[in-house]
Amino acid sequence: MYWWDMDRAATLDAKGRVVIPLEFREDLGSHVLFRKTEEGVLLIPGEEEDDFATNFLRMVEAGPRRTKTPTYPSPAKMKSIWKEGR
Repeated sequence: MYWWDMDRAATLDAKGRVVIPLEFREDLGSHVLFRKTEEGVLLIPGEEEDDFATNFLRMVEAGPRRTKTPTYPSPAKMKSIWKEGR
């Protein structure tokens, strides 16, 4: 059997964790990279990244994770908030 012929099923637990089968875990090492593709999610062996610049660039390029349009309080509400803070 070749490595590319290996398919294994796994399930997510209630906390969203998955147990990676041993035969895959040995090849992945201690760090992995998840990549979203058109076919699904790809798990790639990775390196631990302590490089601040790399992590910062990845965060900036990802964009905001907003799900709703922001709402702003009325001027009267803002004035009441400022008065409460005094």
